[in-house]
Amino acid sequence: MPQRAKRRALGVRLRLARLENRLSQTEVATECRVSHQAVSGWEAGRASISAVRLGELATLYGVSTDYLIFGIGDIDLAVGVRQYFDVMPPALRDRCLMMWALFARRGVPGP
Repeated sequence: MPQRAKRRALGVRLRLARLENRLSQTEVATECRVSHQAVSGWEAGRASISAVRLGELATLYGVSTDYLIFGIGDIDLAVGVRQYFDVMPPALRDRCLMMWALFARRGVPGP
């Protein structure tokens, strides 16, 4: 799988974990001592994230780094995100579903 697709898949899982924890990008940025643009870049797959920051985010979100990197484990997170769909704005819900479908066609596990 190309590096760019891996970063995007990681970004999707970072965003879903953040949403599951009901945190804003600004709150995550403050907690990790980075700019909200950095958090946005990680979630969009535009920027690489260091192993140290990835570990901090995993701890903050209460998930494993394996989930964030490979999409394995932490099934409860995926169930929680699906339940969040009920209150998610329709445009965001549709966008998430489209991204999951795109990654699924490329063999990237999703929630």
